[in-house]
Amino acid sequence: MNLFFLAAGLGTRLLPYTQFTPKPAIPFLNVPMGLYQFQYIPHLEVPISSFVINTHHLPKKIESLYSEQPYFKSVPPQFSFEPGQILGSAGAIKNAENLLTPNQPILLMNADEVYFTDNLTFLNAMSAQHQQSNALATLAIIPHPKAGKKFGAIWCDGDSVRHIGKTCSDQTLKPWHYIGVCLLSWEMLSMIKPGIEQNILYDTLFNQLNRVQTFKLEADWFETGNNEDLLKTTEHVLTKLDSNDHLKRFINLYDPSDLILSSLISRSHHIDINRLSGFNCISKSAEIKSETVFENCIAFADQIIK
Repeated sequence: MNLFFLAAGLGTRLLPYTQFTPKPAIPFLNVPMGLYQFQYIPHLEVPISSFVINTHHLPKKIESLYSEQPYFKSVPPQFSFEPGQILGSAGAIKNAENLLTPNQPILLMNADEVYFTDNLTFLNAMSAQHQQSNALATLAIIPHPKAGKKFGAIWCDGDSVRHIGKTCSDQTLKPWHYIGVCLLSWEMLSMIKPGIEQNILYDTLFNQLNRVQTFKLEADWFETGNNEDLLKTTEHVLTKLDSNDHLKRFINLYDPSDLILSSLISRSHHIDINRLSGFNCISKSAEIKSETVFENCIAFADQIIK
């Protein structure tokens, strides 16, 4: 199986922080957002034959982020740089076709998605379903109250996809939220034009809905695309962190951290609790000055989101 991470964003929604740090490298609970898919990928029983990440904004920092991780020692990451204009989710795959293993399915994942499910092995069931159905694509979807309202949606009649978009004229269809994880057949590459920006949902699958399947998952998905939502999500998940042993173990693999007064602090730092107020996440990369007071913020490198 090919693994493809979409990491070639423009870095506009989280400005000014993404001026120096691409979004996949910005930490969520002290772990870069671009690593959260690795909660589930190590449980995949289908061998990974190639691992490709597309890049655009601050490409060297994306390359550094993934090259330093130990997840695939035998399958090192390859990078597909998109200069000038980004090519979108479909165009990115076509652009990197020569880096992929031919005639194998492609597990396509957004590099900056944050979601949590107790079903840590869901990729195996999703892969089996995709293979047995001979579908062109299988999309991982979840119920979400803002699907078809704030967000675009996958509109389904039972297990069948009938429409993709923010609105739908057929009121009998149910909207589901796509979490940025899908399996694609190798055949799909022949349907994508080279060298132009294309979206995998709206420009490719929209015209092939009779061959699109869904994999319905119970998961909590979180919006992290702007400063306000990132901070709200951080506060929300921090309040539940004590009861999520898997997430705590995952965090500690990357940055051993302790919860102190509703703040998650890397063990690399020793901070007087009198300097803490509200909720905070302080990663091992944070540059801590002696006079800094932390209140409802995320600290990493020399930046503080608050």
